[in-house]
Amino acid sequence: MNIRDFFIEPDTVSVGKKFLTIPNAITLAGIALIFVYVYCYTTEIYTSAIPLFVFAIGCSDMLDGYYARKRGEHTRIGKFLDPLRDKLFLFACLGNIIFIAGWSSLVIAVIAMEAHVIALDFLRRACAMRAKIHAIAKTRQMIMVLSVWLIVVQIYWTSIFVPIYALLNIIALMSAIGAAYWSFATWKYLSPLNR
Repeated sequence: MNIRDFFIEPDTVSVGKKFLTIPNAITLAGIALIFVYVYCYTTEIYTSAIPLFVFAIGCSDMLDGYYARKRGEHTRIGKFLDPLRDKLFLFACLGNIIFIAGWSSLVIAVIAMEAHVIALDFLRRACAMRAKIHAIAKTRQMIMVLSVWLIVVQIYWTSIFVPIYALLNIIALMSAIGAAYWSFATWKYLSPLNR
């Protein structure tokens, strides 16, 4: 597996309406694991395994895209499920932080910025706007997944020191980058100045 495979999209033919592909199965498994993760932290069972669940969800995020590019299996449902899994995962992790540590201004800021990104993505899809996902967005997602995983590791495996506040700042910065990127892309498409 080459690191470039995570960022470079080959010229492949989309599978289109096909549903059950290996990448989609990996994405669905990641979504199912999110619900297991939320159940575990809200009921406080299997808490020592929670960082492993979060790690597996993060791996599903990378593997589904890798296999979709490698096998040329880009589907419409996959283009819907992958961002859905990403947002569910982020909000589940933020919910875990709130559940353990309570509300903080950084968590509220991240939730607000990610809600902004979701609204712009909905608007983009409603207007049939095409957007290419750049390496910046993929790098942002990888940084956010790694950061939330490290926070969860610190919460449940307390013998490992991780600077939670610094990681929350990184997540907030990545959310701000995402909000700015999607705001600019949407404005560029919908602005009457560009017509």
